[in-house]
Amino acid sequence: MKISMWILNDYLQEYHPVATIIDGSCSLRNVRILSESLSKSDSTVYLMNAGQYISGEYHKILCVHQRDMILLETDDMEEVFNKILDCFESYNYWDDQCQKLIQNNCTLDELMEASTSIVQDSVYVADSSHLLLSRIYPNRPVSYQSENKKKSISIKKRFGKREVYP
Repeated sequence: MKISMWILNDYLQEYHPVATIIDGSCSLRNVRILSESLSKSDSTVYLMNAGQYISGEYHKILCVHQRDMILLETDDMEEVFNKILDCFESYNYWDDQCQKLIQNNCTLDELMEASTSIVQDSVYVADSSHLLLSRIYPNRPVSYQSENKKKSISIKKRFGKREVYP
């Protein structure tokens, strides 16, 4: 699964990040500590001592991906590296769980519930007639089933895309 610099910015809040994110696309798959011998990759976020690139910022870490940067209030490179690996691990685990649920024809409620560890804001899912099918709140899943229209929503893979079928 690919994540974005915005996701990293949210995940690294304990380091009081200052972000300059121009692109912010979901294209990150890896993290590395920048070195001269390292070949660059478009899907990697690089960590470096900010003082080497920004004058006066010697006790800070800089996370860089193409034109996007996040400046962190710490000089503990290993801790930040491990924290970013934790972020990738968390999102990859969630993606794996969702894939398994989808392959087993899960309900929409089950898929939404599996997302409560990742989703930070309320999410509502409605059909084309605006009937509420499911909703979640941060850290608290709530299911909804209409008495007038009992639908069993299952998520299936079709032609490589995820679609919702009544």
